[in-house]
Amino acid sequence: MSRTPIAITVVCSIWALAVSPVAPGVLEAAAMLTAMIFVLVLLLTRLYDTLTGGISLRTVRQQVRVAVLFAGGASDERKRRGFRALARAYDLELDRLAGANAAALETERLDRLLGDADLVRATLPCSVPPLEPRHVRSGLLALFEDKRLADSYGSLFDTVLRSRLARPAEPLAANSDCAPRALGLLGA
Repeated sequence: MSRTPIAITVVCSIWALAVSPVAPGVLEAAAMLTAMIFVLVLLLTRLYDTLTGGISLRTVRQQVRVAVLFAGGASDERKRRGFRALARAYDLELDRLAGANAAALETERLDRLLGDADLVRATLPCSVPPLEPRHVRSGLLALFEDKRLADSYGSLFDTVLRSRLARPAEPLAANSDCAPRALGLLGA
């Protein structure tokens, strides 16, 4: 999220302190404005994610980063941090799988992750090999400390992958070296 609302609050607060008679009202207005901007940004982000079918530039960008880490031969710790950020980007709840509702939610999130992987594969430059589902699976399972939980999450991942492979594939555009730069995915 942007730091703009906080900057607006700081500027308004400094101005309010300089102009003492209206300070309480201005500070209250600045606080309300900041809260409204935060809520508006959150709502617009959720609305955008909903309208685009869950494909968010943030999630795709994170998958591209992890693919680049793999292609560049990064250290295991950097890969682990990349997968931790990937799990955060998709709101994966790696520590909670109890109950059918939690498993259904996690299934939906993993399905979105694997669906975005197809989009990432289509946008990566030819010089960067795409992340295979086995890499994603092993990277996510490496984040677990509890072996039992890792096994149950692995079986959930396998179930989602099997159901995804059973569906007919949607055609995607061919790879292009300029596509990631045009999308701003590689930061170039």
